[in-house]
Amino acid sequence: MSTNRLGGHFSRCGIDVPGHQTGNPKLQAESLVEKANIEFEIAQLRNTWPIEFQRHTEDANALMSDAMTQCTGCSDDQKAEILRLWSRGLYDLARPPSGKLSDDWDGANLGVSYDKMREVIRLAPNELKNYTQLARVVQKAGENPPRRADPSWTVVMRTTLAELREKWANVESSKTEPDQRIPPLNIQAVLTLDTVSREWKAQQKLPAAERKIRLRGDLKEIEDGSIRPQSEVLALLPNSFWRDSFKFDARYDLARMYAMRYSLLNSLDGPHSDRTTSALKQLKSEFADALSFATKLQRDSVADDLNKRTGLNQLAEEQRADLRKLM
Repeated sequence: MSTNRLGGHFSRCGIDVPGHQTGNPKLQAESLVEKANIEFEIAQLRNTWPIEFQRHTEDANALMSDAMTQCTGCSDDQKAEILRLWSRGLYDLARPPSGKLSDDWDGANLGVSYDKMREVIRLAPNELKNYTQLARVVQKAGENPPRRADPSWTVVMRTTLAELREKWANVESSKTEPDQRIPPLNIQAVLTLDTVSREWKAQQKLPAAERKIRLRGDLKEIEDGSIRPQSEVLALLPNSFWRDSFKFDARYDLARMYAMRYSLLNSLDGPHSDRTTSALKQLKSEFADALSFATKLQRDSVADDLNKRTGLNQLAEEQRADLRKLM
């Protein structure tokens, strides 16, 4: 970990950060965090070697725990920064060893990462980046076992989404640069997609009239809460830090949102309405656009995603077959 990730935070509080331990507990805490980050990175490199992976993960967690213990004189903001970095390390460790992000992530590490971020929010409730990271952890945990099929996690997702939207509404006008806007806009859009999808599935047993009312609300939320912010992400992308690395992901997320819109319109208007037919054409266009930026590994992941990823897994086999032809 470079010192400007945590050290910059401490330096802004008037503390110079050297590269060695001193008698200052705050600086000792930072040194421990830096060592923990190295252990997290080694664990990631060893994620196909279970024994090595476990050993380095345990060492990283122990170092982070020691850092929190050492940070006796730290402010709440400084403690929150340590916990945020701890959460991020655990989030990264949850990635599948295969390298295919469509494979299942580790639910245990995602769960602990979530607990750390909840504590971060308690300590530092005014930082947008904390709500953004919390939402990312909650969304990814909801995509993977054991929370994938847990109805109570849908409530967590809706609550987290509401918190992020409220924080974003309060600070949006001050966030003018693409690099400031893209992370919160993207995770709002994706978490909206996943939350609406889960709630929609839970509504299938409702009376027809009530289900139709809910469908209209779901459709509006997908259009305003997913497609609109994700479209802004795409517009901002060429002038951002992520202009090269996020080309496929941003478009693929948008294609999944259009897939969800199509499914909702299909349920609301029927498969042959003008709106539904137009939505299917839009979905195919967005999907093809995303594929044009995909690597071989990303294309392999998409092939798996067609049967299980939110937005795509709601499609009928006929529509999924049409998308496979585009591949």
